[in-house]
Order: sequence, then structure tokens, then C-alpha cells
Amino acid sequence: MIQAEFRELPLLAGVSEPELERLADRCRWTWHQPGEVILRQGEAGADFCIVVRGQVEVLLEGEMDTRLHLLGPGAFFGELAALTGGPAPAMVRALEMTSLVRIDGDEVAAMLAGGGEIARALVTALSAQVAEAGARLHRTRLRERSLSDHIARQGARTHTEWVGTGAWSQRVRAAIARGSRTDEPVVFVGETGTGKELAAARMHYNSGRKDGPFIVMDGPAYTPAGWEEALRLAAHGTLLIRRADEMPPEAAEAARQVLPRRAGSGRGRLPSRIPRVLATASPAGDREPSLLEEAIVAEGFAVPIPPLRDRLEDIPALTRHFVRKYVHGAELAGGAPISPEAMRRLASFPFAHGNVRELERTVQAAALLAGGQTIEPQHLRLGRAPGAGGRPRVGLVLGGGVVRGTAHVGVIRALHEANIPIDCVVGTSSGSLIGALYAGGLTWREMQELALRLSWFDMAEPAWPRGGFVTNKRMRRYLDTQIGPVSFSDLKIPFAAVAADANTGQELVLREGRVADAVRGSTAIPGIFRPVPFDGRLLVDGVVVNNVPASAARALGADLVIAVDVTEYGFSAGAPRSVPEAMMRAFDIMARQTITASLEWADVVIRPQVSGLNSFSTRSAGEYMRRGYAAAREMAGEIRLRLEELSREMRI
Repeated sequence: MIQAEFRELPLLAGVSEPELERLADRCRWTWHQPGEVILRQGEAGADFCIVVRGQVEVLLEGEMDTRLHLLGPGAFFGELAALTGGPAPAMVRALEMTSLVRIDGDEVAAMLAGGGEIARALVTALSAQVAEAGARLHRTRLRERSLSDHIARQGARTHTEWVGTGAWSQRVRAAIARGSRTDEPVVFVGETGTGKELAAARMHYNSGRKDGPFIVMDGPAYTPAGWEEALRLAAHGTLLIRRADEMPPEAAEAARQVLPRRAGSGRGRLPSRIPRVLATASPAGDREPSLLEEAIVAEGFAVPIPPLRDRLEDIPALTRHFVRKYVHGAELAGGAPISPEAMRRLASFPFAHGNVRELERTVQAAALLAGGQTIEPQHLRLGRAPGAGGRPRVGLVLGGGVVRGTAHVGVIRALHEANIPIDCVVGTSSGSLIGALYAGGLTWREMQELALRLSWFDMAEPAWPRGGFVTNKRMRRYLDTQIGPVSFSDLKIPFAAVAADANTGQELVLREGRVADAVRGSTAIPGIFRPVPFDGRLLVDGVVVNNVPASAARALGADLVIAVDVTEYGFSAGAPRSVPEAMMRAFDIMARQTITASLEWADVVIRPQVSGLNSFSTRSAGEYMRRGYAAAREMAGEIRLRLEELSREMRI
């Protein structure tokens, strides 16, 4: 007996009762639960299926499944696989309780070959299906073209021109201009948040491929199928490989096939159908360049993008850019969108973690807190840990002062005895030496013993007077003996050393590379010690730029910053007794001009009494440690109160 639903299917309209009877004998009925996969993509030799009751969806499988059709009663699917025996081009899944009529592929072929009413009905239905598929494909292509144009226009607006006025920004702009004229592969190298993807996007949108897609894929998530899909999507445009240094080795050869020389083009030009390849990578540091990075540099070039702390001159321009983005209206009731004092504080902050991205988040949050009024310093949340809960993180800042720096050992002892935690350390000059020893795992007792035995012979040796009378090469051996030949990432707690660039006078917050070399640069007193080469720069003592770098501790994520200032203010020891002491007196006078601004970032300042002692004599170390201990003991109560206040705020 023929079921009523079968007889009423539109596909079989006009077929006589006897023919329907013969067809019913060749069919079988199946029922499917909601969510059940009826036909798998790639499945070969599937049945010709007609939906009798319920509803199914046709999906194109991928990283994200794409719905192609919704089919209800009377619709059919599986015709291509049934007739050709080839793989099904898509997956079919039941959306509700569904019943199907299934016809084997061989039976369909036999019915078509035999002619008659059913053959005519099948041919008519299949022809209509093909026509609809063609029209649907045409509409899809029109939508894709419109969407592509929209995405290109939107992308060009979203990825603004490179912002910045400093020397490094000028170099980045020149690299973008060069890369916009060719199809050379380019790798942008820098820390997270420096603007690598923005530079890559600008290179695309300034190039002849700007009307093509700009597709981004994650290098660590590479799969052969995902790579082929990315190449297809990025055809006629640009493919940006994010974190190319983390791609698996087997991905390098696949990527090299689409670089200009392998792709059969000359002079950096690619066939339009092949996407241009750009990439981003983290700074090399101690790692070896990946195979893909080497291939890109061999066929194109690399663009180094330094961290924001190395291009502080860009902060005002970037801040104004973000203020325009997040503060609505050029003129506010309270005056300018951002006050000069707030701008000054932003311009002096090193942004050690998030770089430009951190600056943008800071300005965005400040605009919300200001509530339509001028952004003031109290609206800036710099260096604070996101979210609430947990205890406040404590940063210890150790200033420079030659042997006076041994007072820091006494300070650390007092904080330890008062159960005040230290979560990160920043140091300048001798403060960087003590900070490195502490961050490397030494206790205050061990450092005290070292300080009492310390001599200049451990740190310095004579040198031909070219940039300095002595060299501090021995300091590397001294530190390696105490904490090992470690990099910053190997230390027990986060640590940063502050030095100055001897060529530009720029403040440098050193957090990568070998610790001993960074400390050597931070302690190289100009005119006495030779400048120290480090990561392509010449470093001198950080005292000339920031003797008590409290802002760097805030940038490392400290909620409470304890700064220790061992600068000589009174000069009660009388006239200088040597050339080095006279130079140190000059540095103290110079440092006082910058310390006031630096200490704005500190919550608590400890100032040991350092006058009356010879700051170049290591025999003064014991007394300096006692004075540091006494000064910190006096401030311990205030530090605990501040910690309790912060803890309450974080619990709210």
C-alpha cells in the first residue's frame, strides 16, 4: 500500500498509480532523530533521498560548519553521489524527527535509462535542482563580491596609518612603503602589542592588492587542510601568518611554495591568484630563527618593531590618536580631552607588558572613568593587574649610588622580617646588581656576606682609556658565579635593569637576554667605565636617565611600589676626595632633577641616611646595610597599612 505522504510528494506529481506502485517497491523508508547525521560529507555511493516529513540542513564542513540549505517535505538530496558514485559534497543532518524515502543509486540509474513517467519526473526535478543551484551560486558570488568589497573598505578604515613621530616609527613607515610596492614576503618582528599586525595590514592596504582579502591565520594552529583553505580565501590578496616562529617545522615547506621565487615570479612579483605572504614573529632573543622566518628573509626582508618603552617619543602621538578614538567630541565641558599632567604621566611610563595595546586600554579605561570630562592623572590605571581578588603585588625599586647600593641588602632584610612579600624588582646601577642577586635566588643573609667581602677587584679591571678608564667585564663572571649564567626568564622573580643608551640618551628597561650583561650596562658609570655592548646598543649607567625607576615596577604589574632612594642629598662628607667621587657628586646633583618625577609612581619611599660615608669605599658596606635596615624598619608599618588598604580595594 502506498502511503499518502508518498503519493503527495511534488516530485511525483503526474505519475500514475501503477508507476507509483512500482516505484514504492524499489524504495525503503528510514526515520531519523533530531541531530542525527544522515549523510556524511565525502561519503561515496549514497542513496537518492526524498524528505517526506520533518526538516534537514545541508552543511559544508570545515573549521566552522557553513549551512548551505534547509530542506523540507518534497525536497531531495544525495542525487550527485547516487548517480555518480562519487563522494557527497556536503553533510546532511536532521533538525527534527524526519522520515525519508531512499532509492539506491543503481535503481535511479535504471529508472532513468528505462524512460517512462518516473524517468521524466526525475529528469524534470533534477533539471530544476541544477537550475536553482546555478542561480544560488550566482547570488552567492554577488554577495561574496559585495561582502569582499565591504570588508576591504572596512579593513582599510580599521587599520589606520602608522602613528608615531620618532626615529623608529620613521623606519617602520619606510618599510611599509617599500613593501607596498612589491609582493616580497615580509616578517614583522616584535613583542606582543607593538603593532606588528597593524603594520602588516597597512602594507596590504597600501599595495596593489588592497582590493583583495586580508586573511590572518595562526601559525601554531597549522594543519594541511587549514593551510589550503587559507590560501584559497586569500587568493588575489594577502595572507598574514601570525606567530610564524611557532609554526611546526612541516609547515615551512608548504609556506615556501608560495614565496615569489618558488611561485615562479621574478623581482618580487606573484601571480595574482597566489596570495602574498606576510608574517609576524616574536623577537629572536636566545632562540634560533624558524625555517619560515629564514625563507621569508631570503626572499624578502624583516621589519623590527621595537617595544613602546624603546620609543617613548611616540606616546604623545599615540595617546592623542586613542583619545580621538575613545573621547567623543573634540571640546569637553572640562576643557581639553586630556590634561597636560595626564599626558606627561603617560609619556614617562615604560609600558613593559602590553606596549601600544596596553596604552590603548589605559586611554580607553581613562575615558570611561572621566565620564565625559577631561582625563586627569587620577583616571589613569597604569600597571595595575586586571580584575580583582588575590593579594596586591609588591614591586621593589632599588636606586643607584655605587657602594651606597649595599643599603638595599638591609632594606630587603627588614622587609623579609616584616613578612612583606616582594613580587618583582627593578634596579638602576648598583641597585640592579643587588636586584639581580635577589631575583636570582640569594637570601639577604647570603647577600650580606657577599657585600662584606666585596671589593672593586671583583667588578672592575683597568682598561686603555677609550670611553672609560676601567671595564666591568669581571662583573659578568662575578654574577655568573653567584646566580649562574642566566637569562631574565630564568630568574626566581621578575626583574628589570635600567640603563641608558650611550648614543641617544634613551632610557632602556632591560628584561630580555643575559642578566649579567644587562647589569654590566646598568652599572657602567660614564667616564669611569667603558660603555657595554648589549643587543646592538652601547649601554651606560642608568643613573643618568632614571636613578629610582618606580614607573618600571608599575609597568611590571606591581600594585604597591616601594622605592629605595640612596642618593646623597646633603654632601656632609665635604669636598670630593678623588676624580671618581667628584663625578659621582655630579651624578647625584643630576639625579635629583629626575628623581622627583620618578617617585610619583611610588607608593612608599625609603631613604636610608647615606651621608657622611665614602660611597666609593667597599669598607662602608656594613654601615650602609645597617642604615638601610633601620630606614626600612621605620617604614614597615606604613607599608603594611598600604597593603591592607589595597587588599580591601581588590576585594570590593
